[in-house]
Amino acid sequence: MSGDFIDKHKALEALRHTRPHPADPRVRITSNPDDLIAIHCAGVSAVIWQRELPPQVKEAVANMNTAPFPNECRSLSVDFTGRSEVMPGRESPELVAQVPAAIKEDMEYLSKIFLRAVNSGEGLLRENVSYQNPADPKQPCTGGARMPHIDGFKVRLNTIYSANEKMGTEWYPVSAEQRIALRNEFAKAASTEAVKRKYGMQQISTGEVTIFKGESNLGMELPDQFFHSEPAPRPGIFRLGYLIGI
Repeated sequence: MSGDFIDKHKALEALRHTRPHPADPRVRITSNPDDLIAIHCAGVSAVIWQRELPPQVKEAVANMNTAPFPNECRSLSVDFTGRSEVMPGRESPELVAQVPAAIKEDMEYLSKIFLRAVNSGEGLLRENVSYQNPADPKQPCTGGARMPHIDGFKVRLNTIYSANEKMGTEWYPVSAEQRIALRNEFAKAASTEAVKRKYGMQQISTGEVTIFKGESNLGMELPDQFFHSEPAPRPGIFRLGYLIGI
């Protein structure tokens, strides 16, 4: 990836250490971050690292102060790796500075985990810190991420920090053909909850780490791409996310 050699034998060995998700064998589960390299195996769309948050991060999440963050949804460009592209209009050092130190350190740690998993020593990355801090239920935050989709990255890693466990990323164990029908029903539904149930929506717990394939992964079969969405923002519930992709 990015001109670097991925040790396929190492990826296959890591795959053997994972287990299939009960809802979809294309999604693998592990308790070891070293197994995230299994994302490079054929037939794998995502690897979920079911980790226990470090105590200091767990405490920071429980006590997360939303006051410094405006009542909005926003994605901010950051560069924890020293080689990530900062998107014009998405710089906001003053808001990133409000992220609790323990959580920021965890994000920096995850950036190193990602680089190790993709074996990327060159090329630009894209890192984002996103937050949801809506105030008015009649004017909720909106965004394309709420619609089930495939990310425009070769490989991406994300995690969500929130005191509400129902704010984790949602994903769908569906075929490529079912994706079209799901999106159509999702777009027309007054309430999407029934659509989510119909298509067996699964949810990743907050704090867990997911590495997954996107639509820019050249040579990858369509079924291997991770089809997912983000839950609707809820007033009074603060949600902070970290994403890094290549």
